[in-house]
Amino acid sequence: MTKAGFIAVFFLAAGSIGAHAASFNCQKANTKQEKAICASTALSAADDQMDAAYRKLLRSIPPQAATAIREEQRAWLRFRRLNCTQYEEQGEKKLSDCLEGVYRERNDDLEHGLSTQAGIRFLSHALYLTVPDGDEADAHIREVEEIPGYGTLEAEWLEALSDSAEWKAWNAAIEGAAQEMARGTIVGKGGNSTKWAALPAEDDEISVGLEKVGPDLVTATITGLYDGHGAHPNHGSIEFNWLIREKRELKPLDVFLAGSDWVEALRAACDRDLHKKLDQEGESYDQWIPNMDMQASIRKIVGDSENWRIDEKGISIVWQPYAVACYACTPEPTLIPWSSLKGIMNSSFAIPAGTKSTEH
Repeated sequence: MTKAGFIAVFFLAAGSIGAHAASFNCQKANTKQEKAICASTALSAADDQMDAAYRKLLRSIPPQAATAIREEQRAWLRFRRLNCTQYEEQGEKKLSDCLEGVYRERNDDLEHGLSTQAGIRFLSHALYLTVPDGDEADAHIREVEEIPGYGTLEAEWLEALSDSAEWKAWNAAIEGAAQEMARGTIVGKGGNSTKWAALPAEDDEISVGLEKVGPDLVTATITGLYDGHGAHPNHGSIEFNWLIREKRELKPLDVFLAGSDWVEALRAACDRDLHKKLDQEGESYDQWIPNMDMQASIRKIVGDSENWRIDEKGISIVWQPYAVACYACTPEPTLIPWSSLKGIMNSSFAIPAGTKSTEH
């Protein structure tokens, strides 16, 4: 791509006629962003790097997956233009810094777009969406938004590049779960479909981190960060544990024996760990919520497999902010080793082995 090749890509993304990246002449640049890209060696190099990574990724994936990546690139280009418009009147350095930052993030997404784990190739999707605030934002919000005047959603999730019915089911489920984590999803008319959408006056981020891939169980963590520009952002996560052969999410009785008091066993283990982590100055952590039964709250948490991070070591119970302590005091997950659960485990449950991922 030429130094101004980015501009031609932008016109394509914006829906203009034709694709003439190779023929674009920097002498014809007429916007502040176009001129900044043409004038900067660093930005020219970043643009070339993006184009190379983008084309390499498209060559490495099936045509149906490439269609989605092209649409995501268009969405990113719109996001970039809006993101840096606010700096166009603040001097060349601030505009260049903004452009370099958004290029850096996008290049990282493209260059790490493919990974392999347990023999399965995964494609990372990265989507950047905006929506005008309208009357939703006051002056303070507009001052601190990522893009003044717009709500944003940045979402990352994974797709297994496999034609098997099992992995196709996982692909649909993991994106659906990530969409449900985003508060900006739009439910379809039938009530059973969603699509990504940004929310006015809010900057949100959704990400999916693949944890373990095995022949029976695939685990991932889905995290959401929601910034309505109040005292601090809010965040939460779920553990997505998927039985690949059964094509469904894991249920507690897939792991534990029916009729066993497995909830109490998990609660007791968590209680011991939380006393160690949170008790201070002679006071028990369960005084944090004086008008609630903390132990009942813990039973509810450990009974929900969306709070279970499963690996070869055991089950880790993930604590959400404010679940058992103040926001700043949120404890690390409580690991309950498999060895301590032997008497109540379902014999048909296969403890996952460690796996290693590699990137291309």
